[in-house]
Amino acid sequence: MVHEMRQLNKRGMTLIEVVVAIAIFGIVMVTIFPAVLVLNLMNTYSFEKLDTTYIAQEDMEEIIFESRNNSLDSVRSYILNTMNYTFQVDESTASRFVYQRVDARYTITVSLTQIDSTRLFQLMVAVSSSTNEIEGERVQLETIISLN
Repeated sequence: MVHEMRQLNKRGMTLIEVVVAIAIFGIVMVTIFPAVLVLNLMNTYSFEKLDTTYIAQEDMEEIIFESRNNSLDSVRSYILNTMNYTFQVDESTASRFVYQRVDARYTITVSLTQIDSTRLFQLMVAVSSSTNEIEGERVQLETIISLN
């Protein structure tokens, strides 16, 4: 009979073994969980950075394409009417024109600044994130374009 009892104990797990296994699992989870939270935050940050960069690049390429063989007035009209930006009077001067568009998640600012009374203009596109996770995160692209 003693022999049968030993065989029975070898087949199943004791309560102490179960508690030890749960404790080990808990320790492992406590050390891994903060890393999962950090990875999730990094993914959110990377998505916002990639998304804002894509929007800035897309709008910049559209303006550059429109600026080829066109005048300043034509490009300004295109930004206002086709790209649906609004003119920012307070920030603009005779040689600097600032436009802004607000989407659900982003604020996009386009600036055209004339360089030393030439046909060259500095084009700057800045995209700011307005989501709660990464509020204020900003991407800015700049280039020089020539206008007739």
